[in-house]
Amino acid sequence: METVTQRMATRLAIAVAAAALVLYVPRTTAAQHQGTERGEWRYWGGDEGSTRYAPLEQIDASNVATLEVMWRWKAANYGPEPDFIYRATPIKVGDNLYTVAGQRRAVVAIDPATGETLWMWRMRDNPRWQASTRKNYGKAAAYAEVDGRGVIYTITPGYYLVALDAETGRPISRFGLGGIVDLHLGLGDYAVHPDSGVLEFGDITASSPPIVVNGVVVVGNCQGSSDTTRGRAIPGRTAGTSRPGRRCPPIPSGGSCSSPPTRQPTTTTVASGSA
Repeated sequence: METVTQRMATRLAIAVAAAALVLYVPRTTAAQHQGTERGEWRYWGGDEGSTRYAPLEQIDASNVATLEVMWRWKAANYGPEPDFIYRATPIKVGDNLYTVAGQRRAVVAIDPATGETLWMWRMRDNPRWQASTRKNYGKAAAYAEVDGRGVIYTITPGYYLVALDAETGRPISRFGLGGIVDLHLGLGDYAVHPDSGVLEFGDITASSPPIVVNGVVVVGNCQGSSDTTRGRAIPGRTAGTSRPGRRCPPIPSGGSCSSPPTRQPTTTTVASGSA
């Protein structure tokens, strides 16, 4: 456990919340969300507020009927068996698309002009992946710029937070242990096995991407059939000091799985409902 936290040397903080959360981060000037900018789609919902709106004008009612398919990218074979249910929304940052695919929730970079796969990363199998109830439910990857470098974040079915270099797909060694942070650590007074985590007490996983606001990585979770984290204020961890950080009190709800988090337009409040 100490080895993992001592090597967390990025400036980002990890905040984990149970089922649904509200997290207050340092306040900055925030304007009403107006949709995406420069033709990008940097978040699951387009922008931080999930407006799902892009103010683009090249496609309108006069020409939409003339659009043609330029390429198709297939996600079916990014797992141990063909998977024809694809729930992810790709994000677009700069000249690349990024998405997750398959039961192993592989992270993939795609050339939007040609559909070519540029790189792929996936987590090794372990008992937590095998027991996960959300293997093929991955909704998206997340993006942030850290010290001038683009970083792709994903949460694996086994509930690890992973940071990848956006250009190469390689794990960022300074983040966690070789680019990986075990999110089972700090969930409560539970013994955490390196491979099985807290499976003895129930399945903890996630299907939604994290969101990064003001240097804070906010992460939700799913309990599956377990109440392991329900009702608990779970501590985040400051990456630079390896000390427990802000605690995120959950909001009571009937759901067991957090939906993709959003940043509220007039504050720096980050909220996630239940799915």
